[in-house]
Amino acid sequence: MVSRRTVRFWWVFFIVGTAIVSGPVWPKQVGGASPAQEAELPVEKSPSTPQGIEKVSGQEVVMPDDVRLGLEDLNNAFASGSSRRIGRKFSMEAMFESLQERKLIPALEAAELSQLRERMEVAMRSKYRNFSELAWTHVKWTRFERLDDQRVVVLGRHYDANELSTSVRWWLKREADEWKVYDLEILDLNLRFSTLAGVGFSVAGKQLESMSAFQEISSAAEMLNSGMLDEADLEQLIENADLVLEDEFPDDIKRFALLLRAVALAQLDDATAALEDLEQLEKMPGESPILYRLRGEIFASQERHAAAIESFQKLGELLGYDVGIHEALSDIFLDWGKSEQAADQARLGLKDMPESVGCLASLAAALPASKVAELEPLFKDHDYDEYVLATVIEWCVEADRLAGAKFAYQILKKHHPNSDLVQEWGEDLDSVDD
Repeated sequence: MVSRRTVRFWWVFFIVGTAIVSGPVWPKQVGGASPAQEAELPVEKSPSTPQGIEKVSGQEVVMPDDVRLGLEDLNNAFASGSSRRIGRKFSMEAMFESLQERKLIPALEAAELSQLRERMEVAMRSKYRNFSELAWTHVKWTRFERLDDQRVVVLGRHYDANELSTSVRWWLKREADEWKVYDLEILDLNLRFSTLAGVGFSVAGKQLESMSAFQEISSAAEMLNSGMLDEADLEQLIENADLVLEDEFPDDIKRFALLLRAVALAQLDDATAALEDLEQLEKMPGESPILYRLRGEIFASQERHAAAIESFQKLGELLGYDVGIHEALSDIFLDWGKSEQAADQARLGLKDMPESVGCLASLAAALPASKVAELEPLFKDHDYDEYVLATVIEWCVEADRLAGAKFAYQILKKHHPNSDLVQEWGEDLDSVDD
């Protein structure tokens, strides 16, 4: 569910965030805020957009030029690796205001708030360089929402040099003539960066056991989707998530814990419990788009094709349809016996990312023998790469769609006659009727 690049994002995301949490010595929170103090706190803005305020989403959205240029400047700062340049693109004031709005910072006297903000700024200052890992080679913006005259939320699919993508949501505030970032969320992780920055307050007074549990599930998040956690590790993750969910952590933290718990349950083949967690997650305040991917994967594994398609379509509505969603839909349609729809989804995925080997393999499996010639120019675009051809053949054979497999095999024989793969598949595919 999480790409290799997301793991790298997570490392930066968590290391920087926990450094902020552990860096300053926070003022002690005694007893909580009084009713009068609570009334003075800013009210968190609703995620819904008032009538007349811009909100667009889709395969790729056109944003206002000033916002687009502001994000380009942000990426240039990340790419520079300069702590000074990166730091100038962050608004700690806006982040601090957001933490107060979401009540992740308790009601404090003005002097204490000023001291706290200064300590957060000091902690961030020494970590800005780490954000250079977030630089992207190109991006597709898939959602734009204007919260008010000064604040916007933008969602993009960020690609690195290896074409690995990560969906990131950015919160920006216009200060003077410049857009600055004050929060970000890696969608696969279901956790905002500012939540880690403010978690020192939100966990004030929590039981030592539940705080340790939160730290452990955060550490486990990097390895969870790698498949490197064994059954005992997954069971321990679930126990730690339960401790977090049972304590009075803020909703942001609980959504994070609940998602990881659902992933662990799915890996333990407890689909019923995983789906129950996802249903609970869906009902919680705030968006958790990634739940629809996991739900779709579970439904697909159960051959509940219509439900799986509905879930991936919901994911596409929230994040914008991308190559990964189209590939998943293509494979579900194919397994359902709907080859034409499978081919259509694979073509849409190749339109989004022409170099996608996954969608090429999905298309090859979906096409009938009368249309497999459609694949030839696509293989040519890959310079008839042996790995690409082998991937397509293997997927088609696995799906028992031998027309695409044989077509790719014939091209493999022509362009790589000495390949060991020719001999490996020759006995089976040479005898396949055209």
